[in-house]
Amino acid sequence: MKIINKLCRFFLTVLIIVFVANFAHAEKNLDSVTIEMQQGISLVRLLEYVGINHNDAQMAVDELSNVYSPGAIPPGQKVKVTFEIMDEEGKEIKFSSMEMKISRSQKIQVSKMDDDIFFAHVFESKLEPKLIYIHATVGATLFSAAMHAGLSQEMFNELLKAFSYDVDFQRDVKHGDEMEVLYEAVYDEEGKLVSNGDILYTSLKIARGRFSIYRYTTPDGKSDFYNDYGVSVQKSLLRTPVNGARISSSYGDRHHPILGFTRMHKGIDFAAPTGTPVYAAGDGTIVEMTRKGSYGKYVQIYHSGLYATAYAHLSGYATRLKRGSKVRQGQIIGYVGSTGRSTGAHLHYEVIEKGRQINPLSIKLGTGKQLANYEKDIFYKYKASLLNSVARLSAKSHEAKN
Repeated sequence: MKIINKLCRFFLTVLIIVFVANFAHAEKNLDSVTIEMQQGISLVRLLEYVGINHNDAQMAVDELSNVYSPGAIPPGQKVKVTFEIMDEEGKEIKFSSMEMKISRSQKIQVSKMDDDIFFAHVFESKLEPKLIYIHATVGATLFSAAMHAGLSQEMFNELLKAFSYDVDFQRDVKHGDEMEVLYEAVYDEEGKLVSNGDILYTSLKIARGRFSIYRYTTPDGKSDFYNDYGVSVQKSLLRTPVNGARISSSYGDRHHPILGFTRMHKGIDFAAPTGTPVYAAGDGTIVEMTRKGSYGKYVQIYHSGLYATAYAHLSGYATRLKRGSKVRQGQIIGYVGSTGRSTGAHLHYEVIEKGRQINPLSIKLGTGKQLANYEKDIFYKYKASLLNSVARLSAKSHEAKN
């Protein structure tokens, strides 16, 4: 039954294959098909399914094994098979070649030469790193401005985490504010994007001033984001433990929407869609992870020093976490929900000092790690080179628009 199911999945894949006509030689009628590796089905068998005779299929895979193990090909790997159509009905085909990409810069091609000789070759593609500069002006939201400018969602999330120690995205970021990003990207020989690399520099210009951040790697190989003065932006606690959320209820007295009377609201509520990731505000140990009355699904983390933080109304917890688990700042611990006494999806967030809830926005977060004096000189030179690149690419971008 398992084999039948696997075969059904394979034939379903074949049904959506895109055939691309390829007349490389005028005297030959070449066509190609892209197959996808299936769990439990060998490459030889897949080649036979598309019409390659067993002898050619086996010899092609045997030749492949001289440069790459067929057993190492993962399920889902795409293999392009090129063949020659020998008759008008297309029923008789002859293997010509197959190729697959095994890394960002490598692909393997197995070709059938004359006299039934097969030859496998690994092609190395030259990759070119480039610096990419993005400038965005905030319109409706910072997120939409970043996406419109071409920033990936993954990099945007990284940017939010880097700024979240100093910027309250709900209150600080307004229409007309500006953002700059300089990051690395890798392109192949054809100019196609292979992958995005690290954010090297980013700045956010808001009413309170300009906040600039630089990725810097210390001599011990550790990378971190630093401000203009060579101080790590990472502080004891995040200001906002959930991205893209708005503050729906602040710390202090409020009219309770369910109980109907005024009472002290001992935290901050962040409205966000159900399932939005919730991050640990700082390094620490989970001391509670349970359903807790009106709080619903609840997590409390103890941080070294004075503070603990609490997260309530969660829809669920991150996998492999439990009471006693150590967590790192920015690690996902759960997901926004509406469990417990709640009128809608949101995160209720508390900061607890010596057993008493305090206003999360009032605490002093302290400063991050500072570079040693001898490192600061290196950092300042590195910072200057990044800013030179920003100025050059910014001017080029401005010229292109005009």
